[in-house]
Amino acid sequence: MSTTMNIFDICKRMKAEGFKYGSTTEESCLKELGSGQHQHRSLSFKPAQCVFLSEITKSYRTCPDNDEEDEDEDEELLAIAWYNFIVFEGYHVSEYASTGLLFAKFDNTRLTSNSDPKFQVGGAFRLKTEQEYFSAHPHWNAVRAQYAGIHVDPRVDSASDIFRGWDVDTVCIWDATAVTEQRWFENAGTPWTYNVPSPQ
Repeated sequence: MSTTMNIFDICKRMKAEGFKYGSTTEESCLKELGSGQHQHRSLSFKPAQCVFLSEITKSYRTCPDNDEEDEDEDEELLAIAWYNFIVFEGYHVSEYASTGLLFAKFDNTRLTSNSDPKFQVGGAFRLKTEQEYFSAHPHWNAVRAQYAGIHVDPRVDSASDIFRGWDVDTVCIWDATAVTEQRWFENAGTPWTYNVPSPQ
């Protein structure tokens, strides 16, 4: 047996259970990552073949099944930051609204971050280019060789220009063995609504 919940209620429940990051994706995405040891094209602002999960944070959007603003202004709505971004920008909303919802916890000792000095000019995690400021990229293969993922918080002044273009607080995982716990919810066929198994 199962019931249905909207994205706000699920995010509130998951945060209460200690989850901090979630993603609009399918259940198989982490299994498809494997151990993350394969090499990839490094010349990109973001790594290839990985799962992006954004922070559970406050949301000020309307309820998915209601065109009116929520009447209870004292109620704190929570959603993943990517939801807030795409709804505000109108970016592929219907596509993301119809996928599943994944939450995960990680072994943080196996993650690096955008504040790592190796991403600075001359660092081991930065590709060398002729036009350093305008065309520099992270050296993702070098990062993969040492870590299972990265935490990028665009609100942190990392003094590194190569993380421009990251819109929200994100954990990016390319090695699924760094995930210590996960929960996935199937889309219920209604935008931003999911099937939630009833307690046994």
